[in-house]
Amino acid sequence: MKIGIVLNFNNYQQTMECAQRLLKSGMDQIVVVDNASSNNSYRLLLDEFESNQQVNVILSKQNCGYATGNNIGLLFAEKHF
Repeated sequence: MKIGIVLNFNNYQQTMECAQRLLKSGMDQIVVVDNASSNNSYRLLLDEFESNQQVNVILSKQNCGYATGNNIGLLFAEKHF
């Protein structure tokens, strides 16, 4: 199974495009981690992908940086896939 992890911070538009491209490239599942964005990114990402069972949008309650955000996505993927 091919799983992509995408980290988002205040850039939902680019994150949406990235997830769509990953799906088109053959990824089986995408985990999008919103890294405690200060704008409405998390809600917009949820709305965009709510009907797509291949994309999971999760929220980090605090921004602990790039590595930790990716580790949150990895832990989610290990638990659910």
